Amino acid sequence: MFCLETDKLIRCDVIVDKINSIRIKHTTTLLYLEDSPECFTVEALDDENNTFSSIDGLPFEWTIINDLNEINWNKTSAELEDSRHVLRISKLIDSEYEASESVRQLEAIGLSGNKILIEGLKTGTANVQSKLLDPFYKDELTLKTPLVQLLVVANILLEPSYPVFLLVGSTVKYNVFLIKQTSIEKVNLPSLQYYFESRNTTAANLYSSDLSGSTFVGLEIGLAEVVLVDRNMKDHTIISSQLDNNAMKPIVPPPTALVHVVLPDHLIFTIKVSIFYNSFFFLIFSNEIIKNNYLKNEQKYFY
Repeated sequence: MFCLETDKLIRCDVIVDKINSIRIKHTTTLLYLEDSPECFTVEALDDENNTFSSIDGLPFEWTIINDLNEINWNKTSAELEDSRHVLRISKLIDSEYEASESVRQLEAIGLSGNKILIEGLKTGTANVQSKLLDPFYKDELTLKTPLVQLLVVANILLEPSYPVFLLVGSTVKYNVFLIKQTSIEKVNLPSLQYYFESRNTTAANLYSSDLSGSTFVGLEIGLAEVVLVDRNMKDHTIISSQLDNNAMKPIVPPPTALVHVVLPDHLIFTIKVSIFYNSFFFLIFSNEIIKNNYLKNEQKYFY
């Protein structure tokens, strides 16, 4: 192509070639529950693995596929079917994201373009795949992208989130909060999805008298890691090519907190007096004695 303007000549080469393979381009495979959707795009390559500048206007079929790795988790067929509802594909025309006119036209007639939005509905993993539907390739082998495994996790906050110091026999209660896009929601415990466990039950373990399953009691001097387990994510692992012998590793570590069970160094007693004031007299309303335990560095114990 040439463009001639006065004494200047502008030249542009346009190469039209046949698509040999397609793949999904993404910036992340980690999605947060009930957060903004992520945009995924299909790229096309020729037989020399050169990427096409544009495939805008070509129709694609996007599919959410069950994560085959879950078959090893001894789940029922109903649970495997349910795992395909981890993700939801949304149209660009129904969002505030920018979309080309050709993509809008395809979505208006029930098709999809080379760009799509995906959001997480529940925690877990699922695969996404895209297939080219252009009639030109009807006699060719079906052009599909390799599977892309996506992981949906909840943005969880534990309270207290800081390291806790306990005496033997004392307790600490944890609260769980789910951070959403526009709000923070407290998770009611006990829960069908979440439960706490200790990675050192000798030092600290769940307090049996607490039916919520969120209170830990100090048992012996030592350090315990408190873990919030998501049943949808339990034992989720991936094979990492960067690890020796294709070792398995957790996809995303669960929310944790530290509990130190220690001996006190000294005690401090504090007396608080509440006084009701009247124009004629003072009335001592209540006396409260508070006992605080401290380490040598004045670190206060959780009590």
